[in-house]
Amino acid sequence: NSPVWSNASYIEELYQTMLKKQYLPVASESSYVLQYDWSEGGDFEVVAEDIERLQMDYHDKYDKQQKDWRLHNEEGFQTKRHLFSNKESIYGQFRDPFWSADKLILSPPEGMEQERIRMMLPGNFYRYGFNTILGDPEPMFNFGMKHGENWYKDAPYFVDNFQTDHQWFRDEDIRKSKKAAGDPDWWKP
Repeated sequence: NSPVWSNASYIEELYQTMLKKQYLPVASESSYVLQYDWSEGGDFEVVAEDIERLQMDYHDKYDKQQKDWRLHNEEGFQTKRHLFSNKESIYGQFRDPFWSADKLILSPPEGMEQERIRMMLPGNFYRYGFNTILGDPEPMFNFGMKHGENWYKDAPYFVDNFQTDHQWFRDEDIRKSKKAAGDPDWWKP
């Protein structure tokens, strides 16, 4: 039902350029590639016989062929067995981030700016229950606070407060002096 399947030029380009010229030459270096024309249907027994006829026992230990399956001990085989038989593990391989979405991936300066903005918001520098800025009791004497039970009251995103710079400390001093002066918007830059 997808309009992609009706676009013959796109499918032909995908098959001729991407699959035949890019993927198959790279894949044939380390694996056997069997190609079949299934436009008029196919026979699974022919495929099974072709796989049986492959001479896979005659490869050296360090040969490029079958390098993905070069597992030298039982632990390696167990890892692969677990990887391909565990449903959650297989699903996890298809949840890759969108690496081609350039607008979603931040450059290092943009990431630092995002962290600075997150840390500027009141209550984000420390966990819930340890923010004296928001009226929490002094953490030194906060013996009864169980922060594990209050995780849902914390910020819904991760704040990396270990990456700080001198400019952030200067901005923090300015915010403290604004708050001491009684400015209602003391937390804004």
